[in-house]
Amino acid sequence: MMGMRWLIALGLLATGAVAMGQTVDAAAAEAALAFLADVAAGRAWSVAALQDLVGLPGHQALIAHHRRLDPAFSEVAFLQMLLALQQGEPPPAGSPRLVRVYSAWQRAMEDVPRVQESLGTLSIPLWVDRAVDQARRMLPAHVRIEATVYLVLDGRSPAYTVDSAVVLDILSIPTGVWALGALAHEFHHLGVQSLLPHPSCDDPALDQALGLLVELVQEGSAQVLVDRRPCAASPEDFARVGDLLQDALAGPLSAAEWAGRMASLLDPLAPSLYRVGCAVIAALVRAKGMGWVVERLGHPWTLVHTYQAVVDEDELRFPPAAVAELARCGGEGRCPEWLTVRE
Repeated sequence: MMGMRWLIALGLLATGAVAMGQTVDAAAAEAALAFLADVAAGRAWSVAALQDLVGLPGHQALIAHHRRLDPAFSEVAFLQMLLALQQGEPPPAGSPRLVRVYSAWQRAMEDVPRVQESLGTLSIPLWVDRAVDQARRMLPAHVRIEATVYLVLDGRSPAYTVDSAVVLDILSIPTGVWALGALAHEFHHLGVQSLLPHPSCDDPALDQALGLLVELVQEGSAQVLVDRRPCAASPEDFARVGDLLQDALAGPLSAAEWAGRMASLLDPLAPSLYRVGCAVIAALVRAKGMGWVVERLGHPWTLVHTYQAVVDEDELRFPPAAVAELARCGGEGRCPEWLTVRE
């Protein structure tokens, strides 16, 4: 058995590459591939070694991302998934996302050399440097992006951000060209995140509603400004997002309900949050200009408030009552850093 401690001692879990303000950490992917190679060869890892595997920063970021939308995806569940893989048993029940990751790791175990080749390609810092440059072109000039890029085996989500980190799934993004686009998209998220007011709103219901607008602006701006993706949001998409906005303002919702409804809006089969965010930013670019939008990316309420005024179709607007409530709260001086409109 080549467990985690042996890999660390051999220096095989070192940071992959360092770019300007970014670090590429391939430790989680390297350790996962070593584990899968050993399982395929009939060599078992101890529970302690598997706990070390779970504890790697890349896997901690993976768990944090999935747990945000699926509370059953925990460290314990991830450890149980690894034990099930090793023992040839089904994955633990209760977490649809964990089942997807389990299936992806199973497939990767059948062709470890190919996945290792992808890992080598994606560890090259050139892709990170280019992605940062691409993201920064669509951010205010003073924004600096500093992040750790974790390379992992995920199989459910190709790329995402967790705090100040970007996580890249080498199973979903096997080439550097694909990685360039995915990284630029996620680096743009981090840039927008750095522009948001601090601290967060101290009203729980308002904070939840504003969190929805943050997600909407981050996804929409990355799609329109970085990906240059065409937008197609339907009245149903706006209704779904609007319902959650109204319910949050009347709430706040419980953590479990919030996670479930956000996961529904981000579902690849009906990604209403992505579609609505894309439509909002695209409409604002047409009406106000790209420079105007870029300078207000840190003010999601300003963007939504302005969108509501410039769009013509009623069915592609946010619920008037929800918008009026946010405007009323801003007029009362509540959470002024968040609810002051920047003309």
